Amino acid sequence: MSAIVCTYNLAGEPADFEVLHRMIEVSAPFGPDSKGHWINGPVALGHRGLWVVEESLGEIQPVSDGAGRLFVVADCRIDNREELIDELRGRGESIESPSDADLILLAYNAWGTGCAARIVGDFAFAIWDVERRRLFCARDALGVRPFFYYFDGSRFRGASLIRQLLQDETIDRTYDESYMAAFLVRGECPSESTPYESIKRLLAGSSLVIERGGLRKEKYWDLDPQCEISYRTDGEYEEHFRTVFGDAVRAHIRSAGPVWAELSGGLDSSSIVCMAQEIYGADRALGRGFNTLTYCYDQASQADERRWSQTVVEKYGLPSMHLIVDEYWPFKDLNEGVAYWDEPTPKVLFNARLRETGRRMLDCGAKVLLSGIAGDQVFLGDAPDPVHLADYLRGFQLRRFVRELVSWQKQLKVPMSEVIVDNCVKPLLNPNTLMGYTMNAKYRRIPKWIDSDLAERRNLQKVGAQAFLPRRYKSPAAQQQYLGIMRTSAPLVKGPLISPAIEARYPFLYRPLVEFAMAIPMEQKVRPGDPRSVLRRAMVGILPEQVRTRKTKAGPDQAIYLGMNREWSRIEPLLKSSRLASLGYIDSREFRHAVESTRIGYPDNIHLMLAALSLEIWIRGAERAEPGTESLAVPGVPVASIGAGRRSY
Repeated sequence: MSAIVCTYNLAGEPADFEVLHRMIEVSAPFGPDSKGHWINGPVALGHRGLWVVEESLGEIQPVSDGAGRLFVVADCRIDNREELIDELRGRGESIESPSDADLILLAYNAWGTGCAARIVGDFAFAIWDVERRRLFCARDALGVRPFFYYFDGSRFRGASLIRQLLQDETIDRTYDESYMAAFLVRGECPSESTPYESIKRLLAGSSLVIERGGLRKEKYWDLDPQCEISYRTDGEYEEHFRTVFGDAVRAHIRSAGPVWAELSGGLDSSSIVCMAQEIYGADRALGRGFNTLTYCYDQASQADERRWSQTVVEKYGLPSMHLIVDEYWPFKDLNEGVAYWDEPTPKVLFNARLRETGRRMLDCGAKVLLSGIAGDQVFLGDAPDPVHLADYLRGFQLRRFVRELVSWQKQLKVPMSEVIVDNCVKPLLNPNTLMGYTMNAKYRRIPKWIDSDLAERRNLQKVGAQAFLPRRYKSPAAQQQYLGIMRTSAPLVKGPLISPAIEARYPFLYRPLVEFAMAIPMEQKVRPGDPRSVLRRAMVGILPEQVRTRKTKAGPDQAIYLGMNREWSRIEPLLKSSRLASLGYIDSREFRHAVESTRIGYPDNIHLMLAALSLEIWIRGAERAEPGTESLAVPGVPVASIGAGRRSY
């Protein structure tokens, strides 16, 4: 990802160049290929560029319309370029070979603030409209590219990264207790909140207009509950899936250089890799080099996936990088070696592995990494709850309800009464509850280590399970899938997950693919003994059968236990003098007991325990690092020292 900056002083005082400079420079590792800025009175725009597609090579932002009326900074990859170009040419625009940033500016010129809804892809951008004295900012439909902002009524600051905003020393750094509390009971906080009370997140599919009258937010896109796709045969659903999934992968392999792809041996990553090879085989001109990356374990053998991934590698004769991550175990480089990330995330516990991945990719000249993240949520996981039974019951489809109920009871091997209560009664009573929380008492229980006063003050019993968005679907099953998708996309970007100079891409969050997944009947996605049914059926002949029919996958738990034991000397001091405890968020005694139990292989909600540990590490890092001083330099990546730049198309 690149990094953008925009500031606007509504009262008219000139933009502060020193603050702008610091905001641009602190994001240098994210945009090692170029930098630029533009200032005009109370408005300033800044950019750090990462050139990953051919159209961006040599581009210096901000980009202008050539007449000095519009200026844009953008972190983007537009997937419907040809459609947009055709529409704009139909409106009389003369377009030769626009960059993605050029297209955004042309789209705004044509459709004003409605332009964001017409753009398919991953983006965050800010446009200054000189004539209207308007700053317009937008974030992509699924929230893959980040955008944060601060507004006090007269000063607006927007940026790709929280650390950029913190370069303005007048911005308050008080922690947001509601964010911290939600993170402790969810492991994430998919909302407008950030760790700081004064800084907000622009939500997925949303835009901002900042004018003299103040700030106005708009939700320009959301999934449509009225959109339904209905075919007569399974084959028609499968054909539609292959088409839209192929479009998704094709859009995400667009790159000026080599593309790498994570390959775990699971269904999601394997489907992406195999579809990419089908696309390359049909059009060799698309290829810029392709390599798979598999994390392998010699010691934590229960987490090892190489025998599955190898079937994909052999089918297509692919180059493959096997990273033996026993050498880069969980919790390694946990304290002093960990860079200050913008937000807490359990992924920081795998810091050593992520950094080594980034180093190897950059050594090979690769800047793009494909990931199977979100496949579980978009097409439901390997062991989904049959919540759609509640829909049959709600719609009085009694014959179908009984038939499916019997089939699922045989598959789940639990009492019939339990299937009915967990998948019919509870979803109907709580249709807007996060998937899993309604049915599973384990997830409804607040961990013992959370401070009781905090739990009562913030009503965490409710926060842990409640939806973070208003109910959108009447169907309990569709609503829970909707929440799962939006919950996954909201916290995706948590700083330099692999490396600041690597762009992670998520084909399963391609907007048309998500729209397709929500519009098809639930039984196309979930069948007894056949999870992700339409995906599995559609990939016949593309996926190796061994992978296509696989119903389970390995997890990292064993590696986590081994890592905790190897790094106990680093972890124990965090427990003895916990900052979370001193802030009144956790009970240090209970938390130490939970971590020690996990260490010996008896975890109590390992997901939330790891979240709490990552929050502890994040707070220490945030308090230790002066904004702008953290070391995020990427070895071997040159930075083009380019001053204020303007480019017109």
